[in-house]
Amino acid sequence: MSDDFYTMVDSGDPAPDNEHITGVREERNESEQVTAQAPKAMYAARIAVYDDMLSTPRVIVIEPQDVRTYLEETTNTVYQCMKEQGGRISLKTIKSRQDFEHVFSQGRRFNHPLIRMTICESVGEGDSGRVAFVGAKRLGCAVVRNRSKRVMREAARSCGFPVAGYDIILFATPKTRVSSPEEMDKALRSLMKRAGVAGEER
Repeated sequence: MSDDFYTMVDSGDPAPDNEHITGVREERNESEQVTAQAPKAMYAARIAVYDDMLSTPRVIVIEPQDVRTYLEETTNTVYQCMKEQGGRISLKTIKSRQDFEHVFSQGRRFNHPLIRMTICESVGEGDSGRVAFVGAKRLGCAVVRNRSKRVMREAARSCGFPVAGYDIILFATPKTRVSSPEEMDKALRSLMKRAGVAGEER
């Protein structure tokens, strides 16, 4: 729905101007100005990293900042430390509708009979990458859709997802749920090659 549509409910906030339509900025009184500030984290995060279990850990400090940046930096730092230690964590997934729509609208699309992929560069610098798995209702009942997403998830793990610096959406096709792990792995790797990206070596 267009951003120009507003429900007939008085929220108490001043109405938005029409600058995006007319190109003319409307002047407002100071009493009408509303400054929206993003919520900010109150305390620094401290991450203890044990390079040697017999020595004192080094501590990485994430200073307080706006919540979104704070959480992204904390998550990325933990991920990088995990890779340094040779470990692994669960796939980071695309959760918000806004992020999903951004990847869907701005990303590049690659198709294969067994799987489809949309890929977009991550917004955050140094982002460890995220992934989403989609099984459309037209594929069948919930059992079929969940089976398809499980097949894609296992293929993503075997191909080294998440891909650092990229957000990726994987879409199931009617053939996804009946494909073997080897077939799905080969299909996803072919899409990654066409996209010019590579997953982390396991």
